[in-house]
Amino acid sequence: MIVEKMLKLGFTEEQINTILTNYAILRLRKSNVSKLVGEMLDFFKNYGYSDEDIVKMSKLHPQIYGYSATNISQKILFLENLGYAKVEIIKMTKSCPQIFSLSTENIINKLEVMKGLGYKISNLLNMISRFPQILTLSNEYIVNKFNDLIGLGYTNKEVIKITIKLPQIWSLTMENITTKKEFYDSIGISSFILVKANLLMQSVELSYARYMFYMSIGKTIDSNNYMDIFCGQKRFETLYGKTNKDLIELYPYDKEEILKRIKK
Repeated sequence: MIVEKMLKLGFTEEQINTILTNYAILRLRKSNVSKLVGEMLDFFKNYGYSDEDIVKMSKLHPQIYGYSATNISQKILFLENLGYAKVEIIKMTKSCPQIFSLSTENIINKLEVMKGLGYKISNLLNMISRFPQILTLSNEYIVNKFNDLIGLGYTNKEVIKITIKLPQIWSLTMENITTKKEFYDSIGISSFILVKANLLMQSVELSYARYMFYMSIGKTIDSNNYMDIFCGQKRFETLYGKTNKDLIELYPYDKEEILKRIKK
């Protein structure tokens, strides 16, 4: 039975019930729903997905069982024709199974829109491989986010460079990005975002607390040692005996002070 098969793969009873119930809504008889789900499970296993991958995809996007194995197979073939290897496709779709709900026309159109912004196709494919959620964003969102980043003072080429280095930036709100840039501007290190865009992934609360702590012990942060603000928690705790939580509580982020410093 399909339920026993799914339990063996690692699904919980709740997940199984959600999947089978959701697709009973399609007015398929229970036996047909079970057959459809069984075919999909076999397809994913045969392609190379692990049991853990299948369970993860099903939890993130149970709607994948609303498609046939043929439909999914055609989507995978499309991704292969774009240049992705099997291991990349498995990695991309297990973290973002919503890709299977997108039409090939939708994906092609998105690539064309981003090429129009100045990206090379090789860069786009690389970004999507590392952060496949880009494909689920609307074209309007992408264009607006791109222009908003330019509005922060970056050039078109610099925005492309930053987003290639850190494709996850597409998931950050502009308020989040702006707040961080304001702080890094205030201490004179925002230019390094172009070199190490991943700096934007650290919370501004932690960056501020680290900076204020260094100031309190007489250590000046400049272009030579700015990475000390971003060192790993374990290393920082070993050196100074303080956790990230300790620092944030000791030096709560003060946006007003940052803005004052920028105006000076």
